[in-house]
Formats: sequence, C-alpha cells, structure tokens
Amino acid sequence: MSRCDCGTRCTCVITAGDGIAVDGNGSTSAPYVISTSGDGTVSCDEVRPCISSGPGLDYDPATGVMGARPSTDAGNTLAIGSDGGLLVPPGAATALQVNDTPSVDLSLAGDGSAGAPYQVSAAVRLDATPPGGGTNLLHSNADGLYVECADVRGCLSEGDGIDYDPATGVISARFSTDAGNAVSFGSDGGLMVTPGAVSCDDVRPCLSEGPGIDYDPATGTIAAKPSTAAGNTLTIGSDGGLLVPPGAATALQVNDTPSVDLSLAGDGSAGAPYQVSAAVRLDATPPGGGTNLLHSNADGLYVECADVRGCLSEGDGIDYDPATGTISARPSTDAGNTVTIGSDGGLLVPPGGGAAPATGCGLTGDGSAGAPLAAAVSAWPYPCDVNAEAGLVYCDDSGVLRGEPRARYDFQQQHIPSDFTNPTVPSGIDVVVLTRNFTITNPDPCRPARVMVEQEVDIDFFLPAGASAAGGIGTDEMQFFYNRSASTTNNIHQQSTKVYNMGTPLPPGGSATITMDVTMGRGTNGATYDRIQTFLRAFIFIL
Repeated sequence: MSRCDCGTRCTCVITAGDGIAVDGNGSTSAPYVISTSGDGTVSCDEVRPCISSGPGLDYDPATGVMGARPSTDAGNTLAIGSDGGLLVPPGAATALQVNDTPSVDLSLAGDGSAGAPYQVSAAVRLDATPPGGGTNLLHSNADGLYVECADVRGCLSEGDGIDYDPATGVISARFSTDAGNAVSFGSDGGLMVTPGAVSCDDVRPCLSEGPGIDYDPATGTIAAKPSTAAGNTLTIGSDGGLLVPPGAATALQVNDTPSVDLSLAGDGSAGAPYQVSAAVRLDATPPGGGTNLLHSNADGLYVECADVRGCLSEGDGIDYDPATGTISARPSTDAGNTVTIGSDGGLLVPPGGGAAPATGCGLTGDGSAGAPLAAAVSAWPYPCDVNAEAGLVYCDDSGVLRGEPRARYDFQQQHIPSDFTNPTVPSGIDVVVLTRNFTITNPDPCRPARVMVEQEVDIDFFLPAGASAAGGIGTDEMQFFYNRSASTTNNIHQQSTKVYNMGTPLPPGGSATITMDVTMGRGTNGATYDRIQTFLRAFIFIL
C-alpha cells in the first residue's frame, strides 16, 4: 500500500458503514482490510420496503403479498372469484342506444348478449338539395364515398389573368395583349418578367477575357489584345482601331464549277480591293435531249408553268390540256359504263348503278346495300362456342381460300435383333444389359405432335435344371422363368410390351430420342441368354 505521509504508522481513521467491516490498524504488520459483512446476499426483508402499492393494488410490506383491490364505489361488479382471479359476474346487458346526426344515420341490432351482440351500423346522409342550390358533388356507391375530378371542374371559372378549360381542368396563365407587356413563360413553364435595370458593377464580374481580348473588371474596359508573336503586323491605329499596315497583298484565286462561273478583279489593296462575281451556267443542250426549262434574266433564275406543262401528257382514264395544265378523269364511253362525274366534281358510280357481280361457290349477295357480298356459311351445329372452338380460314399466295392444316398421323419404328454367346444372367435385380436409343421426328412443320411410345423386348433364355431368370424394361420386371424339370430348357422366351404417352409434345419439325434399357436379374444355377430382340414404335398424332 502506498504511503500517505503518516510516518511509520497510519493515523487515518476509517469507519465502517452499514454492511462493511474494517479490520487492522493501518500499520505495516496490520494493514486495514475492508470487506462487506454477511454472505453477500440480499434478503426479502431488505427488498420489501422498496415496493409500495398504487391505485388498484393492496400491498403488505411485512409479507410482500400483493393483491388487486376492487373499488368500493357503489355499483362496482368487479370482485375476486373463487379461483382467486378478477371476476365481473354476468349480469344485465349493458344499455346501448344510438343517436343519428345530420350527416350519419346509425342503426342498432342485437341485445348485447353473447348470442346476440350489439351490432351498430352507419350510413352517410347525402343532401340531395344542398343549401347553395347546386348539385351535391359527393357520391356514394358500394365501395364508399367519392368525388371525381369531372364533378369539381364545373365549380371553377376563369377570371382576369387566367385561361381555364372546364372539360380538362387545365388552368393556365393568360397574358394581357396590351402593348409593352413584359410577362412571358420561362423555359420551365413558369411566369417570367425579365429583370429590370442592372448596374454596371453587377454585370462586370460576369465577364472575363478570352483570346485576343484585354478586360478590366474594375472599369469594364474591353480592348483588343494584339499577339506579341514575332512578325505580327496587327497594331492599334492612331484612331484607336485595329490596324494592319499595308504590306504584301493576300493571295486570292477563284475556281469555276460546272454550274457557276466565278470572276476575280482587283489586287486586294485599299484602292483596288478584290471583287468576286458569279454567273450561273445554263446547259443549252440538256442530256435528255429536250429543252432546258430553267431560264435566267436580270432578275434571276426562273421556271414558269408554261415551261412545265409540255412535260406532261395524258394516259388511260385522263384528259389533259397542256395549254392550261388542267388534268381531269376521263370516263370510258363503252356501253354500260356507270362511272360519271358527280355534282361535287368527283368520280361517281351511283348506288345500284353497276351490274350485279356474278357470285360463284361460297359467295352470296349482289353487292348492293340490301344484299352485300358475303361468304355463304352454315349455322354452327355444335354445342360449344364457335368463337372459342372453330378453326380459321386463310388466303394463300394465289388467292385460294385455305383451312387449318390437315390432321396427320405418322408411324416410326426401330427393330434390332442381337445375338450373344451365352452370357450368364445377372443374379441382381433390374441389371441393365442393353440400351437402345431411337430418334423420332415430327413430320409436321406447323404444329406440335403428341406421341404414344410402345417398347417391346424378347429375350431367349437357356435354363439348366433348377435355374431361373427374369427380364424386363427399365425397372419393370416383366417376365420370370424357373425350370422345375430335371433337364435344360432351351430358348424359352416371351415378348413383353410396354406402352406410354411421351409427356412433352414434339415441336413442329422437332426431334426427340427415346431410350429403352433392357434389364435382367434373378439368374441362378447357370442361367444364360443368347438373343435379345427389341422393338421401339412411335405413334405420332398431329391434330
């Protein structure tokens, strides 16, 4: 323990408080030892005084017992039940009544008992004749109350400075047409009045100098800045303007094009500046062999209608006057033609004026309003819905009507016989001894195909006396032989067949591979086999 300047013996006084014990006198041989008294636990008697009762609670600090305290107010039905819990005994149903308000109708059903509890419902009242004399905008339906935009828009009208469309509810600002009006729409669609007077001091910091410029933001003075590069002849003249002293003339030449002749005069000096002039070239003999319709005079280039009209001529069904440029339809003079010019100048075939078209197989009507041309059809004789179940009719490239693709059926088969040199029949169960694969193809390029698959296996067994053998397809053991005789049975066999629906349809023109595992098992006493024949058959239906 560190010293506290007390000499050879500490004279400090240490007093123990509640629950604390002090031993020793502070000397080196008997230092102070401070410890808690007791065993370090807290007793219930020490804790109980820390707790007190509040409203609805009785508490005994001597025993620590807490209990609920029912009120002694008259009419209180709360009590302590026989099981020690809080109890409100069943009694007369609580009285309940409902009161309507001007805006809500309340309804009450039931008597408050467990079998018929109170049921309160409410219906909102809508004023059919609002006091303002207008129409009530508030509506009600099975989903609740609602007010729609269309109901509200008629409540608004435009005043000064506003354009309002009650059909869409769009409200826009309306500018005055008075002279000098400065209000407009900004780029963001808001109203904008361009700011008024701005002082020079406000503007000068907005500017800065670039190449060829000297700028003083303190005074706003902007001046041209000639380059200091060697040979620069640009200076500031005596009148403050930019000056390039006379020197070697700038070289200039002009080049003609097929459509423009350029001419150059002058030498580029102040007294004889360069003068460039141009004249359009007009081809006197155009490559098409005709006359050039483009002309030129003192006022410029021109093409007139009279020049163009000769380029046109009339063909079948057209009357054309090249002198005036008038183009008209020309009805045929053939007998029976019903095409005329109508009162409005358009081509007209009067209703019923033409001959009735001849109808062949599958068509009815004469093309008139009362009997339009139509497909000759029969009544739908089936109990199903024609819209959902009937096929469609199509038109091919040659104009022939076509129906749905015809139903098709196909049969594809694989037969493979295999000979063996008497291998032993496996003793296990469903042991794969041979695997066949057969690829089938949907012959229809339009529709998917459903496929029924038939698998067939025929195994020739040799069974010595007391021998047995089993065969099958996959995990299906389909045949079992046991030789009970005293001699060998040769070439005992049975054709076993398995049929199933291939779950996934073949897509149009698509292919799939059918796999069959030939299995054997339960071979005993030297059972062997020497031949396996397999058949894989696919019955393909396209409907």
